[in-house]
Amino acid sequence: DAQVDAIRLRQVADLFGVCGLSFLIALGNGVIAEGIASAAARWQGVRASWRPAAASASAFLVLLACAVGYGTWRLGTLAGSSSSFEVAAVQGAVQPELRWKRSQAGRVLRRYGGLTRDLLLRSELPRPDLIIWPENAVQTLADDPVYGPPLLRLSSDVPLLVGAPRSESDGNRRRAAFNSALLLVDGELRGHYDKRRLLPFSETRPLGDLGVFGSRGDLDPDVYSPGSKGVLFEVADQRVAPLICMEALYPDLAHEAVESGATILAVLSNDSWFLGHGGADQHAAMVVFRAIEIRRPVIRATTTGISAVIGPAGSIVGFLGEDERGVLRAEVPLTDEGLTLYARIGDAFAILCALAVAAAVGVAWRRGFRPAQTRIGSVASYRPRESA
Repeated sequence: DAQVDAIRLRQVADLFGVCGLSFLIALGNGVIAEGIASAAARWQGVRASWRPAAASASAFLVLLACAVGYGTWRLGTLAGSSSSFEVAAVQGAVQPELRWKRSQAGRVLRRYGGLTRDLLLRSELPRPDLIIWPENAVQTLADDPVYGPPLLRLSSDVPLLVGAPRSESDGNRRRAAFNSALLLVDGELRGHYDKRRLLPFSETRPLGDLGVFGSRGDLDPDVYSPGSKGVLFEVADQRVAPLICMEALYPDLAHEAVESGATILAVLSNDSWFLGHGGADQHAAMVVFRAIEIRRPVIRATTTGISAVIGPAGSIVGFLGEDERGVLRAEVPLTDEGLTLYARIGDAFAILCALAVAAAVGVAWRRGFRPAQTRIGSVASYRPRESA
């Protein structure tokens, strides 16, 4: 996420994804390293030509100029759609110690419900088309006899997309638990999406009983089952594709959504378990690149931040910072863009780069290139092995 603030440069992500930016960064670092190695060799008295370093630097500057030029042009082509979509993301700032305990379930539900009711009671503003609660905002099932009815009543006026657990019986009468996003409309459960990419150790047990660190509470399912497919929710003439938490790190899931016809990506996340601020910042930065890669707006609702509405160019329309409690309301910038090149080819560019590096290493090895024994600091040059 080092280049997330480079507005023009980051636009190449719709061509080659994050790997395109990584390529430019690696190439620039290679040019610097080659220049240092050439200078170190000359300082040692070795007659070395500056031409290879100059050629590499020229190639890098040309590619950098092309990337910036493309980004400038691309920003001018991203015209907005004439339609509008109002969204509200509720950030309850619920700390981890309150979650997964039935004794605290009412308190947590009142916090999210209170913020939602306050929003709906503001008569000076039109009601949003969709209200989103984050991942695990509710720890009880939608059909819970105590907490289910008040949750469903909140959706009587506005569609509500809620992060909550879900369970169902399999053919062997066993209950399978899912980390889900539930669409509630007019007091009814209209659809659900089950998280497919589960978090190791938190939602799965890759090491069996060795990876068990204790239950988080009496409502904690402990082990989840993965979902089987993506879904699209039809809301106010828009097709909303939900993803849950770390699923936003996988570009292929976003590609799948837009290929299915998604016009908006909704990410329900819980970053409260991160220590410090770096993890939440990086997680949010990667979601910015998902918006650019598929040229679709992204709505991100989190428990403790960072919640945001992100436009197709990666621009932040609105956000709530870490540990803020409140409601983020914004008009989602829609677009009529088709499939981007990256949505069509995926990581083909990255795979080609990896194959090219492997081929270059193989050729160099066959020609007898080995690391030279002379080093200046941490810089090592490469020279052909002398024949006996």
